[in-house]
Amino acid sequence: MKAMNFYDKILFANHLEEDESLQYVVHKHWFEIFKPALATTLFGIVPPILLVVFLVGITTSNPLFWFAGAWLILGLISFFYTCVDWYYDAWLLTDQCVIDIKWNGLFERTAWRVEYPAINGVAYELKGFWGFLLGFGDMRIEKTSSQTVELRNASKPREAEAQIVELQEKFLEGKNSTDSEAIKSLLAEVIKTHIKNKK
Repeated sequence: MKAMNFYDKILFANHLEEDESLQYVVHKHWFEIFKPALATTLFGIVPPILLVVFLVGITTSNPLFWFAGAWLILGLISFFYTCVDWYYDAWLLTDQCVIDIKWNGLFERTAWRVEYPAINGVAYELKGFWGFLLGFGDMRIEKTSSQTVELRNASKPREAEAQIVELQEKFLEGKNSTDSEAIKSLLAEVIKTHIKNKK
């Protein structure tokens, strides 16, 4: 099992139950945000810096200085928003379930819990030249209810699939062990009661 990233543990802690521990996080690949981050940098961050350095100079009395400053702040906010939106679209693999998180803006997040007994299968698909070359692809969890949960452009999908299968097996083994212990103790109580009643 791979060591957990410190930031993942802190930033995703509010999605976990008290008795639940985060084991692995499946993020989208960095290629997913490459184009929007590059566009934000080229049109929202670089131009105002060039404007101040080459045309306006560093004088606060010039109105173009303040215009460039506002432009730069908006560009940085947009860049930060793009990165956060990418980071929070993830699957959290815990010791009890898979949590599918979608970040839909500053004030809207959705989280779906897929319990391990409800998982019927896990699949991934590497698509296209870049997906094959950089090792990212679409992942899908098939539930026993015939519903599917998808994560597009997931980073390291083979490794993520193996982690889900391993965690599911551990969970089901632990559940079967707990269930068999409960059945044994119940049978022991029934036999004990039956013997007392015979006397």
